[in-house]
Amino acid sequence: MFNNLVSMWCQWLYFALLLSSLQLSVGKALSINAIPTLDLRPVPSDDLDDIKAPSFQADSLPLAQTIDHPALRKKLGKYYDPQYMSIGKPRLPHYLANNTNLSQYVVKVTGLDEKTVLPQFKDFKLMGYDGKIYKIGRDSRKKVKRWLSSTTFCRVQYKWIDLSSAIWPRYILQGSCINDRSCSIPPGMTCRGTEYKYKRLLTYTCLIKRSHDKNGKTIVHKRCTWRKFKFPILTRCECKC
Repeated sequence: MFNNLVSMWCQWLYFALLLSSLQLSVGKALSINAIPTLDLRPVPSDDLDDIKAPSFQADSLPLAQTIDHPALRKKLGKYYDPQYMSIGKPRLPHYLANNTNLSQYVVKVTGLDEKTVLPQFKDFKLMGYDGKIYKIGRDSRKKVKRWLSSTTFCRVQYKWIDLSSAIWPRYILQGSCINDRSCSIPPGMTCRGTEYKYKRLLTYTCLIKRSHDKNGKTIVHKRCTWRKFKFPILTRCECKC
């Protein structure tokens, strides 16, 4: 119940601040000749935090020469997804091949759009700096909608990460939200992960059993095998409090 109230309060606050900001800035909005458009092309980012790979003890890691890739591929079966996982170190797409700095790229964008949230701006009036009420024309409405979309969108950025030899396949395409700016008007809210898809991978696990011989000496029995587990991959980011 408390979480629902907090969520409703955040939504109410967001739209209240949005309308307030538009009322104060309509004078500038009406005079805008060019408003940034939403760029869906792959873009680089040097600010993405490194994702920590899980740590394993050295004696629990399989030797490279003992990893039977065909057998593990068969064990993973239908869950192997080449779009999100790779056995060998992934190569960049052909359009990034000549620029190694572009290993991070955007593939999914969410934000205010004309079909869901923005229809409420079809007919509306706003107050300018001079205190007068202005009716927004069709062309200006399009510019305002385009400005809102380009200001409030959230991007999911993907990067290949190495999970070590204890995970198979060891290379996974991991997603994260880009927060190089606030996604709300006025600023304050940030892009946060809201949806994930789970991919099955294999992890190298060892079961250790200790026993004692007739002389009291401890004997360690170690049995290692590959087991399936679910790995979350972020697929959607939204503007949240």
